[in-house]
Amino acid sequence: GTADNGKISNSAVSVNNHAALAQFCRDQEIRLVVVGPEVPLAAGIVDDLTAAGVRCFGPTAKAAQLESSKSFTKAFLDRHEIPTARWKSFTDPKAACSFIDSANFPALVVKASGLAAGKGVIVASNKEEACKAVTEIMQ
Repeated sequence: GTADNGKISNSAVSVNNHAALAQFCRDQEIRLVVVGPEVPLAAGIVDDLTAAGVRCFGPTAKAAQLESSKSFTKAFLDRHEIPTARWKSFTDPKAACSFIDSANFPALVVKASGLAAGKGVIVASNKEEACKAVTEIMQ
């Protein structure tokens, strides 16, 4: 969307190559980088550019964990007594389904931990649907 704007020039520098990006910013005398996408934030782009002397607006990799890791966020909320829905984290789909089957509450939301571009959440109508979601996400 920026290719035809006369005031803007696009670069082929990969957002994944933080060292090359930092050098590009220094070479082009870029005074501030505003990072929006979640993946580069989680990968530590702000940390790396800042360490290279490039000013950035965006959370550090550690702070970006609040978005990139659902388990981290829920544990953070619990640790700081911030109200949140009941939750449990699993690495084994059978254990997750066992928990779901024995849950004594009606709302069942299944979330994949990590960056899922807004597609990692399933609001299940019932326990069977929740277990199906767990199996699909984890296998």
